[in-house]
Amino acid sequence: MTTAGPDLYNDDQVLLLSGNSGKEIKRPTPLPKLQISVLMLSSLVEPIASQCIYPFINQLIRELDITGGDETKVGYYAGMIVRNNHYHTHTVNG
Repeated sequence: MTTAGPDLYNDDQVLLLSGNSGKEIKRPTPLPKLQISVLMLSSLVEPIASQCIYPFINQLIRELDITGGDETKVGYYAGMIVRNNHYHTHTVNG
């Protein structure tokens, strides 16, 4: 029975000792181009989608009867929604 030194069975050094003593050539990992393009497209589409609500805010406030029939308050509540949408967008997107 041959006895090996404690260094051969040390788990910390097993990976360092195996292989071609550092002469192994590493090829670069390819980028996931499809996934990156989907993320870029979604980051382009999201601001456009959030801007589409602006022409319909006044009608939304009138139909939900938030102002209680007072047409002079529609602009105030529309401004509140636009302002909150702006802050929410900046908070979420950094």
